[in-house]
Formats: sequence, structure tokens, C-alpha cells
Amino acid sequence: SCELECKGIVFMPIECVKPCLFPLSSIDKWLIYAFYCQFVENDISFDDFLSDYWNTNSFHKVLTSIDDCRLVVDFFNINHCDYNNLIEKGLSNDATNLNIY
Repeated sequence: SCELECKGIVFMPIECVKPCLFPLSSIDKWLIYAFYCQFVENDISFDDFLSDYWNTNSFHKVLTSIDDCRLVVDFFNINHCDYNNLIEKGLSNDATNLNIY
């Protein structure tokens, strides 16, 4: 068990806490569109972005600078996205069917 008790108070060690994250495959189209508007060059249509980049997990090809990469990580963190496959590694819970908001 991960719970520790001290003087009647139950604690959960940080090693036992798992974040609830959304797999990239489960992200709603509106959030993908927000990503597109924020990071993608104007010379590609949203439909092309979906089919050529997002659905093939190659969206990193459209980024143009190191600053973009930092902002993408921030975007994914803010929106609880599992960009490191933590769910598959057992280090996170899948939030797809959870009401986390």
C-alpha cells in the first residue's frame, strides 16, 4: 500500500501519485484546432495538418524554432496531454473517460 499513517493522519507519498492525462489519440478536434492556430504556419490547411501531421504523430515537423518546442510542451501540459506516453508506461492514468475538469 502507498498510504502512510502518522499520528492519525494518512499521507500518500509522491511516488504513488499518478497524474490523469489524455492520450494524444483521444484529444478533441477543437483542441487540435487550437494547437493548429497557435503553432502551424499559415501555408497548410487544417485538414492537411490533420491528415499529414497530427494523425501520423509528426506534428513536430511544422515547428519552426526552439521557442515553439517550449510553447508546445506548455500547451500539452496545460491541456493534460500525455506527450511522453506515461499512460503506456503505467506512470499516469488515462483521463479519457474521466471528468477531470
